Amino acid sequence: MRTLIRLVVPIVAVALLAGCGSGGDTPDDDPAPVKLTLASNRPPSEPDEALAAFAAKVKELSDGTVTVTIKDSWHLGESDWVAATIKDVVAGKVDLARVAVRGFDNAGIDAFEPLIAPMLIDSHDTQQKVFDAGIPDKLLASLSGSGLVGLGISPGTLRMLNTKGVSLADVASAQDLKLGFQESGVAEDFLTTVGASATRLPTSADISQVDGLEQQLGSLIGNSYYQVGLDHVLGNLPLWPRLTAMVVNEEAYGALTDGQQKALKSAWAATMEQSVATARETDEGAADLVCTNEVALDQATPAQVAAWRKAADEVTATIAADADSAAVVDEIRVLKGDTPAEAFTCAGGPGDATTAALNGTYDVEISKSDLLAGGASEEDANENAGRFEIVLADGTMTMNQTYTDGPNAGKKWTGKRSYTYDGNAIHMKFDTQESAVIDAEVKVEADGSLTFRRVTTPFPDNGVMAIFQPMFTHWQMR
Repeated sequence: MRTLIRLVVPIVAVALLAGCGSGGDTPDDDPAPVKLTLASNRPPSEPDEALAAFAAKVKELSDGTVTVTIKDSWHLGESDWVAATIKDVVAGKVDLARVAVRGFDNAGIDAFEPLIAPMLIDSHDTQQKVFDAGIPDKLLASLSGSGLVGLGISPGTLRMLNTKGVSLADVASAQDLKLGFQESGVAEDFLTTVGASATRLPTSADISQVDGLEQQLGSLIGNSYYQVGLDHVLGNLPLWPRLTAMVVNEEAYGALTDGQQKALKSAWAATMEQSVATARETDEGAADLVCTNEVALDQATPAQVAAWRKAADEVTATIAADADSAAVVDEIRVLKGDTPAEAFTCAGGPGDATTAALNGTYDVEISKSDLLAGGASEEDANENAGRFEIVLADGTMTMNQTYTDGPNAGKKWTGKRSYTYDGNAIHMKFDTQESAVIDAEVKVEADGSLTFRRVTTPFPDNGVMAIFQPMFTHWQMR
């Protein structure tokens, strides 16, 4: 039932154009048709809905004169995909790409390093101040002459240290650990500074080769890392935000008319705008799911944080050796002031008496045909069809699935989600967004079994109900 943890809305960006030249010579009243390509690091089986919406909006706002075609699997599985993609945009092999800001330095562009200096932007409050001050947009101007034009930089969730079987509250615990990171010279320098063996990984990597990695909380859920040994997160030591940027080939952008350039900018704003508040909500929702799945959110003491900060300051000093970067680091420090780092913790404690009233073990069977009839894709139907043992215990729902269809037939999957019961309906949290809740009105039968009536969700993805409607029908009490 991995779709329960795969339905994460992509983190996307604020639409502010920087480093733009004037439009091409074609008059706006009769622009020539233009075909642009947009690189996506995702496979065709997991399309990026935000990019698809962007492409559709560009066509609409340009009155059909600009068509954006998404190129899937661009450098998929490669540990240097960001730098490779940036270089492809500069070379004109693809016209647009959305990439992780952390990887620009790997492509020889160091201007963005202050945004990911270790433990500098370590809270959403500080991130908000940085974006309010317009610092990301100012840095986009540094792309001028690089062959790139920046459409915008997005705020994002916070990256943390995640490990297998060991707490990293004491920085000495990192010594000689093999810790993974994703394409960032800053991240590599930081992990090396604390004595770890830094190992570069691609996105959604197999983590069997490492003892831990830097990653946002949502990745533990979305990539099921909590099921393959990652059981500790240093919860009060965020490293840097997960920022993304969209870039356009400078020559291709310059050839567009003013109206077509405006269509790109407006489409970006209409389909990809996100606030720091949304990133905060995603982190808080992910923390809840991480705790539900029994991952420890360790807390470093003030003295331990100071030891980590000493290592972070060494790396930041290297970044600040460049005068322009030093000015940005200083500006962020002033904005930050004494704003504390984000601290994610597990609340713990039993559920209330009303929620506990449904405690028990239930048998549920979901057929592939019912999922398909409800509108699920073939892939999602295979992932979510099966025999389920569902255990409700004081607000924690454990789902033990035996697959009945597709390539995983006969295999097993286990996941946990939090829920509440108000005497009328179950409210189950299935993902990191605030709207990712299933509300299922339920009747408790004489034998303790549960029969569901009305099932709804405020989540904006129609595919969610195709999966959950067949699930919330009848649960037979054992």
